[in-house]
Amino acid sequence: MNSTENQKRKVLIIAYYFPPLGMGGVQRVCKFVKYLPSFGWEPVVLTVKDIEYFSQDHSLLQELPPGIKIHRTGSFDPLRLVFLLKKLFQRKGVFDLKKKKAKRFFPRQGRGQNDISFLSSRSRGFRPLLKFSNLFSFPDNKIGWLPFALIKGFKLYREEKFDLLFSTSPPLTCHLVGFFLKKITGIKWVADYRDPYLIYEDKKSYSSFKKFFLSSLQKLFLKNGDGFVGVNHTIAQGLKEIYPESKRIAVITNGYDQEDFNFKVEKSKDVFKIIYFGTFSPDCPAEPFLKALHNLLQQGKIDKDKLRFTHVGLSIGIDIQRLIDEYGLKEVTELKGYLPHKEGVMELLKADLALLTVAESAPVITTGKIYEYLGAKKPILAIVPPNGEAGRMVESLGAGRVISPGNISEIENAILSFYRGFESGKSFLKTGPDELKKFEKKYLTSKLAQLFDVVLRE
Repeated sequence: MNSTENQKRKVLIIAYYFPPLGMGGVQRVCKFVKYLPSFGWEPVVLTVKDIEYFSQDHSLLQELPPGIKIHRTGSFDPLRLVFLLKKLFQRKGVFDLKKKKAKRFFPRQGRGQNDISFLSSRSRGFRPLLKFSNLFSFPDNKIGWLPFALIKGFKLYREEKFDLLFSTSPPLTCHLVGFFLKKITGIKWVADYRDPYLIYEDKKSYSSFKKFFLSSLQKLFLKNGDGFVGVNHTIAQGLKEIYPESKRIAVITNGYDQEDFNFKVEKSKDVFKIIYFGTFSPDCPAEPFLKALHNLLQQGKIDKDKLRFTHVGLSIGIDIQRLIDEYGLKEVTELKGYLPHKEGVMELLKADLALLTVAESAPVITTGKIYEYLGAKKPILAIVPPNGEAGRMVESLGAGRVISPGNISEIENAILSFYRGFESGKSFLKTGPDELKKFEKKYLTSKLAQLFDVVLRE
């Protein structure tokens, strides 16, 4: 439903995570902003100023249409405060002794695109601090952004006269901003849930008191929102169970942007390349795959000179380098770190097999990398709970093989099968182009625009 410029309606996009920050959750909202103007909606973005974060990807900003308004505010949250403290240390040129201490807490960045911030596995000091702060913050440790975002959001409303509010979480603070702005302005509000908020690992360590208030806050959102989006069916169903009377709930998955894949790369015909394009973490573990690969190489079933494993992305909460050394895979592994998205896609296109991992304890997770793999038309080795969201999706699309993380022998058999298929020129991908279209970012944004239209009419 394309519209002319003077017919466009305005939506305030409330997103704490937005470019130049990188990673999957950022890309979801970035692509919405990129394509909403094609469907009659003019997005105006409300986000936070510079923060310390896992990754930076300035290339994502270059994808946005000219003239998109992005408003950034201050915040008192830990990531913003650490950024400001780091900047202060650098500007003041603290005494040598203090500089040495500062470097321990604020590692240097800017050594190249692969450099990872203090939150990476190379600098774990602040990760426990952030988890600790989350225990005593409500609803999360981004609550320090709330007053800044509210003041700016109301000012923008008076200037821009928005037709709709759209907030995306995590963090839940974004929904709190949306809720209060709806109450103040009276305009309708749609809330997007990118992650299974109620079953985060961190929530297990919350006090019963905080869990009760988080649950109450969730019901408050569902009671007062005018529309909701879940990134998969499990999350959408969970929202319905929390508050059955909640208004319109839609499923809009993550996806891939066809424009990111409109180029060709040269592939090696002699080396079988496996890629993991994303973040290794306790929810997305590396060890089952690494153990199986180690066993195959030890048994001589795969020639180490004919195999390469590439990781493009971060490792958070696990030490990927230690695991690679432990399993003797240094010779066949290349750790590229975080790359700008399109550079990462180029590495993906060079690969023959795409690795997907999800822990048995996190069956509701559907990571954004699945859709990138589909866009790149790569067969998927899915080491995931077979009955989980990711497993069902890969199986239903015929996009690869699904094996439980605990079944190492079957993981070995699957890798060997893909390797032999590579040698013989056999393709394992059965997904057709028509099935892929429903995961294209522009199409998914059209669904979001349709939801906006329906909410405004009701």
